[in-house]
Amino acid sequence: MAIVERPEPEKEITLGISACLTGQKVRYNGEYKRSESVANHLTNFFHLKPVCPEVEIGMGIPHSK
Repeated sequence: MAIVERPEPEKEITLGISACLTGQKVRYNGEYKRSESVANHLTNFFHLKPVCPEVEIGMGIPHSK
């Protein structure tokens, strides 16, 4: 069986993703919840744009009750 080289996938699509899944400490308790699936798979196919809606509206880290 011949080995066929596969070109790198084009990353034309930007995907918004929760910042805590990328390892940023933005969760309600000041921690993160990094996802290895995100780190190992999605980054191969998409440009990831980490977003934290709570931080974007001005909530602090950790979030106040």
